[in-house]
Order: sequence, then structure tokens, then C-alpha cells
Amino acid sequence: MRTLPVVGPTTPRPGLTYGDCSKELEATERENIVTIARENRGASTWDSLRLPFFVIITTFLLVLFATQKDTLTTTTALATALTTGLPLLMKLVGAFAEKRSDVKA
Repeated sequence: MRTLPVVGPTTPRPGLTYGDCSKELEATERENIVTIARENRGASTWDSLRLPFFVIITTFLLVLFATQKDTLTTTTALATALTTGLPLLMKLVGAFAEKRSDVKA
């Protein structure tokens, strides 16, 4: 039978003191309490209304796009312009921000 070596008191990580470990334990206990409270709370109003809102809005958009071809064309053009223009705008703003940060007072 093998015996385990006797090891003195150790800390979980080098550089930590026992006071730090107790603070970590308190933080872990607080996180557990918050987790248990969230589980016991149950569904919120938003949780119960999120799916019906999503279904209603999606149905409305499908009916709108199915009956109004002009709306579909306009929305597609707008989505294309936004996906092209937003990265370009961010790059332009970033260029001016870099120039300002390079200037020394």
C-alpha cells in the first residue's frame, strides 16, 4: 500500500494569502446566491411576451412583403446601402480619430 506524501498548508494559487481565499469564497457564495435567486424567480413578463411579439412582427413583415412588391424592393435597397455604408462610415470616423490621437500638445 502506498502512502500519500504529507503536504503542508497550500494556497490555491501562488501569491495569494488566506485572506484572499476567503474573499474569493465570499464572491463565489454571492454568485451562487444570485444564480439560485434567478432560478427561483421564474419567467419574467418579457420572457412570456417575447415569442408572441416575434411571431406577430414576423407575420406582419411577411404579409407586407408578399403584398407590396415596391416595399420589398425599397427595403432591399436600404439594407444594401446600410451594409455598405456603415463600415465605410466607421472607417472614415476611425481615420479622423487616429489623426487626432497623433497630434501632441
